[in-house]
Amino acid sequence: MDDIVRFFDELTKSNRTDNVPFHQRKYNGVVVTESELSYEKKISSLYFAAVGHLLSLPTESMGIVCTLVDEVGDCQGCFDVPSDETLCSLMHDYKQSNHRVRTLKEDYDYLCFVRGCMRIQMCFLQKFKKLLQTKLKGVEEEGGVGDNEMMIAETLSDNKVIKGVKGLATHLKIGVTKAQNVLNSKVLQNNGVAYRVGNSWNINAKKLDELLSNNPNLLYERAVE
Repeated sequence: MDDIVRFFDELTKSNRTDNVPFHQRKYNGVVVTESELSYEKKISSLYFAAVGHLLSLPTESMGIVCTLVDEVGDCQGCFDVPSDETLCSLMHDYKQSNHRVRTLKEDYDYLCFVRGCMRIQMCFLQKFKKLLQTKLKGVEEEGGVGDNEMMIAETLSDNKVIKGVKGLATHLKIGVTKAQNVLNSKVLQNNGVAYRVGNSWNINAKKLDELLSNNPNLLYERAVE
């Protein structure tokens, strides 16, 4: 279980260094100048080690892993994700200074980096959930898993549908107006993430998380255009 625990530990960490010179600022040990890609590589190595352990995990330990996955999700739900309002305010002040106050731009860039790293953490949790659900279903077909584990597995489904503008706002931790701006921009529709059901929007949570993992600031950029 050690590899899985190390992976989960990284997914729940949110260590920031805001009050130091820009080139020294880090998120979970990765320097802002290294970019989000460096952080993704760091988690990726932990992820594949955890997956290797999951594949050989005995049936009696599956319930523990399911419970830990839920706890990781709860922890990520409490992340202090930099909001659109904060980023808009920093960029507005920076432009108002005629680009002279460099610290405002540095704060903006760092918070974008932090938000991108958080999105990467959330995306890797979803990837692990998918594999866990697949393994549980395979064990069930062999008659080796109980109803409780299968009930947990159903809650791990990647096919969660986000309902409407308010649901999107809650999922992204932004205001309803910003969420509406995102939908109006058509970026979700053009990427096959959002679709109409009657008069309401449905958003595929899995595809949304994957889209944000590949381009963490995409929705922010579209929402403030």
